Amino acid sequence: MKYFPKTMAIPALVLLVLSGFQARLLAQAPQPAAPQAPGQDQTQPAEQTQTEEEGVTKTAEIPYVPITMVKVQGQTYVTGGTIKGVQTLSASASPYVFVGDIIIPPGSTLIVEPGVTVKFGGDLIFPSQKPNLTITVKGTLKASGTKEKPILFTANDGTTEWGGILFSDPTCKDSVMQYCQMEAAKITTTNATVNIQDTVVTKEKAVPKPPEEKKDKSKKKTKTEDKTPAPEETESGGCGCLGF
Repeated sequence: MKYFPKTMAIPALVLLVLSGFQARLLAQAPQPAAPQAPGQDQTQPAEQTQTEEEGVTKTAEIPYVPITMVKVQGQTYVTGGTIKGVQTLSASASPYVFVGDIIIPPGSTLIVEPGVTVKFGGDLIFPSQKPNLTITVKGTLKASGTKEKPILFTANDGTTEWGGILFSDPTCKDSVMQYCQMEAAKITTTNATVNIQDTVVTKEKAVPKPPEEKKDKSKKKTKTEDKTPAPEETESGGCGCLGF
């Protein structure tokens, strides 16, 4: 049996987790189609959305690619994919790092708990699958923060602009964004009505204001009064002698 020093135990475990996660990324890449037997339909299940054009209802298929989450060094990495059913981003697993596009199809819901931070873009651990990552909402996004615990959507490096959040279907009418902070991106609505309240959108990362300097009241100058007694005035002119 081969023993490794203690200093290599943690990196080896991390590499094991990373290799599995990267294998998942490779599995999501397009693969060449396998030969199909005559009369056999091998079409994968897909989410469906309906669009109306000139009175004709068309059905467009959204390929279903499940997302994968893995926690490494205190951050939860999320691959690109499609939300199925109800998915929750909990505060206990925050911050989240999205390395691929996320699609919320009709009938599915993504819930973001108060205080959660969601960062977009890869890093040295997991490279980004593509630039300008986006969340495309055709179902429901419920990102309801509070005044004390707002929800932050930002770039992973804090500066690179990402694709933002796109509400692109009337079926996302139940979506809510409240007490959210959007940095280095924007919110776009197309044929959709969304409830957005107390949400701030900035194209750049917000820079915290420096603390105001407190004035030291103890250093106030005090006016001192000169209490030195003035010299007494004496009258002169007589000899000061008494006559007898």
